[in-house]
Amino acid sequence: MSTNVSHLADNIKPVTRDNILCYDLTAGPALIDLMDPVNRPTVAPGDENDTTKDYWFGEYISLQAYGGDVFFFFAPDNAVIPIDGPSPGFGGRLGAAILAGQTVDQLLPFNPALQSTGGGPPPNPPPRRWLIAIKVAGAGTVYLTLWPSSTKAM
Repeated sequence: MSTNVSHLADNIKPVTRDNILCYDLTAGPALIDLMDPVNRPTVAPGDENDTTKDYWFGEYISLQAYGGDVFFFFAPDNAVIPIDGPSPGFGGRLGAAILAGQTVDQLLPFNPALQSTGGGPPPNPPPRRWLIAIKVAGAGTVYLTLWPSSTKAM
């Protein structure tokens, strides 16, 4: 596996059947738990482990808006909705835009290991566990699709 910038094609995964997740944003915001088994390819019963839970992490994912513009952000929990449109300054509910028909590539790194100070291991959820998305007001039927688009070695 090459890490040379001129050989990035070695690190790009093709879009393949069963690795595309699609959400209908027509009725309202989507709160997508990226560690939930429903939001990952199916594994055999009993094969659920830390590796399968981290399916989306450690690589780039591609997000694509279809039918209208989408605002999105990643969060450690699902308590930061609804999403606000663009406005000056920082805001805990501001979303970034994906224009209709466009694709955005987003790195989802693993959470750095936390140090325990005694009394057991610390909680260690990925910092981007939740993907929160909503269509732009006034848009009709809107879908958000996402898929892993790079190798974990990238």
